[in-house]
Amino acid sequence: MERLRWEPRRRPDGPIISTRNQLVKEFVALHEARGRRERGLVLVEGPTLVTEAVTAGLDVEVACTTDPERWPDATPVEPRVLARMSTTTTPNEIVAIVHRPAE
Repeated sequence: MERLRWEPRRRPDGPIISTRNQLVKEFVALHEARGRRERGLVLVEGPTLVTEAVTAGLDVEVACTTDPERWPDATPVEPRVLARMSTTTTPNEIVAIVHRPAE
């Protein structure tokens, strides 16, 4: 599969192995509508939605993945860390924090 490239605003050193990492806490804060609204950010989960966000030109703040070969611009994380960052029951390889587009 072709690698999608983009330039995130932040690219923390990885891999992230702790669910107590500050970045993980930022993702978890976006699980609630209030957190998303206050920050003007959205949580995008899974390869399809991340690809759509990037190709639409949305501004990616940061992304994390369990597959850094496929997603070289994302910060590598352990699977259990991705599970904590995600809102889905079975997270699918990548999650990203994206700036909400202007309405």
